[in-house]
Amino acid sequence: MLKTKKANKTFTTYDIVSVIIYLLLTVFVAYVSKTISCSLLAISTLTIYSIFTPIFIYFVNYKSLRNIWIYCIWIVFSIYHFILYLELKHIGCLSLPRGHSSDGLRFTIVYLLTWQILRIEHYKYTKTELVAPAYGSGHDFFGERQTRTPDYIAFVIYLFLYVLINIYNGME
Repeated sequence: MLKTKKANKTFTTYDIVSVIIYLLLTVFVAYVSKTISCSLLAISTLTIYSIFTPIFIYFVNYKSLRNIWIYCIWIVFSIYHFILYLELKHIGCLSLPRGHSSDGLRFTIVYLLTWQILRIEHYKYTKTELVAPAYGSGHDFFGERQTRTPDYIAFVIYLFLYVLINIYNGME
C-alpha cells in the first residue's frame, strides 16, 4: 500500500458522516425502487443516484478513500450496487429510453478500481497523493494542496471512463 503521513486506521468525522449519509441514501433508494418502482420518484431517485455516485467517489470522497477501511466499505457498497442492479433490471417500468435507470449501479466497482489505480500511479510518479481539482481554484476540494498537471490528467482519465460508460449504457 502507499506510504502516507499517518496510518490510515482511524475514521475521521467526515468519513463516518459521509458513509452514514451514503448508507441512508442507499437504503432509501433501494426501498423506493423496490416498493414504488413504477413511480416518477423511484425512476428519478435511482437514475440520479446511479449517475452521481461516481462523481461523489472522485470529488467528495477521494480523501476518505485513502483509508483502506473506507475503501473496503465502498467495495461493499459496489457489491451491493451490483446486487441491487440485478434485482431491479427486470422491473420494466424503471426502464428509460436510453437504458434502465439502475444501469449505472453495475459500474461502481469499476470506478473504485480506476480511482485506486490512478492513485497508485500518481503516487509512483509524483510521490504525492492524488487530489481532485476543484472548479475555479488552483487547490483541491479540501484545500489540501495545489493541483498539478498529473492531478488533472488523472481526472481527465476518470472523466473519460465516466463518459465512455454512460455512452456505452445508452447504446445497449
